[in-house]
Amino acid sequence: MTFEEIQKISVTMPPFTDLWLSGGEPSLREELVDIIDLFCRNNGVTSLQFPTNGLLTDRLETIVDRLFELHPKMTLHINLALDGYGETHDKLRGVPGNFKKALESLRALSPRRAKYPGLRIFVNSVICKENYQQLVDLGNFIRDHFDVDNHYFQIIRGNAMDLNLLEVPLESLKALYRQASQLHLHYSSKSRLKPKRLPQSIFNMFYLGAFLFIYETQFNNADHNERWKMPCLAGTTSAVLDHNGNLRICELREPIGNLRDYDCDFNQLWESKVRQEEVTQMQKDHCDCTHVCFIYNSLKSSSRVKLWEIPKDYLKFKWAGHEFSWLHASKDSKGVSGAARG
Repeated sequence: MTFEEIQKISVTMPPFTDLWLSGGEPSLREELVDIIDLFCRNNGVTSLQFPTNGLLTDRLETIVDRLFELHPKMTLHINLALDGYGETHDKLRGVPGNFKKALESLRALSPRRAKYPGLRIFVNSVICKENYQQLVDLGNFIRDHFDVDNHYFQIIRGNAMDLNLLEVPLESLKALYRQASQLHLHYSSKSRLKPKRLPQSIFNMFYLGAFLFIYETQFNNADHNERWKMPCLAGTTSAVLDHNGNLRICELREPIGNLRDYDCDFNQLWESKVRQEEVTQMQKDHCDCTHVCFIYNSLKSSSRVKLWEIPKDYLKFKWAGHEFSWLHASKDSKGVSGAARG
């Protein structure tokens, strides 16, 4: 979409606080900072999720500096993709030298956390058949050599070009989640999110507990649908805008229309009957999935999850000696080939 079209969309959208970019590679968009600035000024965006492959180090540094010059109080989450060591990462990404370049970007951006209080640096690893055996070592390597805010591990979803990538043994996935939880506990102890007067133990319960809840939800939906413990709010508190103007209530569902057919008037399409019908249909479909964006967005609005499920998962994990209690007997150990659903 053109900058002018995006501008029209922004001025017809209601206020919202969180903007999540997606790829390809967002930094390739020449007017990216100006586009983000639109949503900050017109819609009140204060938090930005920015995924990147880390190939364009200089460009990333410029974008970060410009964003904080314009909006010094914003929270900017840089999510750097690292899907394995060296050649494994390069092979999965299809770019020779990507791993080395990504680490260069990590080294360049991390020191800016001292300059910009709202800058968060994360590493994001997609779990698949080619890398699941080395991701724990990768996580330890990042922990020991880089100053980052956390390291995320997400099961592969969507339509992979190589279907073999989808086959991760369930027991191995469970073991990886357990080791990842130890890394999250490490990052929790140094998190800048913790209020000064809040005891570390209480912060750990909600910080690590949220990851445990997300991992449990993803694991339980890895090879078949299992109802979430909260309603999915896709199409209610979140929307997905594609590069060509298609609007979806969820990344995994078909578009409800194209904003170009509505003169880029977001509100006209969003308040239409077709969107309301799609939300109703989604609820009937029970299409509970592994998509972390929608799991996280939905749990934030669930008092039951925040006040009961998250503390419960944390305490069960702690009392069980950092073991999980949610490996269902009905699941075999063949793998999560169904995770391509979401």
